[in-house]
Amino acid sequence: MKRLRFRLSTLLLLTACIAAGLATRNRRSPWYVSKSVPSGFQSGCKLAAFEDQDLLVCLKTSGTDRFVVRRLSTGEVLHDFDGEPLDVSYLQAGQDGQLYGYSAYRVTRIDPTTAESVELMTTSDDAPESELVEAVSPDGRSVLIAAKKVVELPSGRSIIRTSTPVTYRVRDLATGQLRWELPTTETGYSMGAFSPDGQRIGMQIGNRFQVWDFGENVQIYDSPLNLNTMVPPVLFPDGQRVFGDYAIYDLSGGVALSRLDIGSFYAAIVNDSFIVAEYDGQLRYWRRRRVEGSWSPLNFPEAWITGVLAIAFVFNVVRHARRQRKRNSHAC
Repeated sequence: MKRLRFRLSTLLLLTACIAAGLATRNRRSPWYVSKSVPSGFQSGCKLAAFEDQDLLVCLKTSGTDRFVVRRLSTGEVLHDFDGEPLDVSYLQAGQDGQLYGYSAYRVTRIDPTTAESVELMTTSDDAPESELVEAVSPDGRSVLIAAKKVVELPSGRSIIRTSTPVTYRVRDLATGQLRWELPTTETGYSMGAFSPDGQRIGMQIGNRFQVWDFGENVQIYDSPLNLNTMVPPVLFPDGQRVFGDYAIYDLSGGVALSRLDIGSFYAAIVNDSFIVAEYDGQLRYWRRRRVEGSWSPLNFPEAWITGVLAIAFVFNVVRHARRQRKRNSHAC
């Protein structure tokens, strides 16, 4: 009976050691999912987060528009506006508590508690130039535009000249006045994004991701990144990282700091955390447990527990082997 208890204790030590080792391994990622709640949609949706008001807005635009407002902290549904004709493709949470929705040629201000909307700006797709809305600043003052030349055909129809370079512009949202312009040699559009303070813009230009302080006309970063150009990138408040293509990148070197197990591009940044609307119908809240690149197993109690259990396991095995040898010698 004593021998059986000993073998059971060894097995339990081994099991506990493996479990603690796996727990340590799981702590390698600086990011983890702190919470998951149903989004109310069968697939992903566009997001905008209001931290001060504790609101999270989810927008589904395929088919009939559906506009759902949740409590940011808990995921509780506060308002569900089904069938509201908002005619927007992307969302931006405004610092004034209003929601800014935009599509290719239109910017709209939306009240997140009533879904009432007011059109603020329309851009043109007629000759001689087409201006495509790329992003709206969080302060609600500026809009990023991608402009291309338009050719008018003899039939009266107009087409965008795809071979001509893109010119990126920042316009005043209230007046339409030009605030900044960046001509490029690239011919393809790319989605852009404003920083949370509204002072910088980030955009994919060719195989480089550039960040500009458009007020000072100074380039801050020129990173060797090649992000998905059809989805808006998301700049973190520290101005040094960008979220895109299922990963978080360092803007100074273009290095992937963390690759995340997610199934959607669309995210909303809340301080140093973010929320992703997954295609499986879940809203997952991602939080950062530590600075990327600072992982050391000695920083976690699971690692110390693993070490103690491993020593105890080895000691148990050695002690059992010695006792077994003594029994064998006495038997002889």
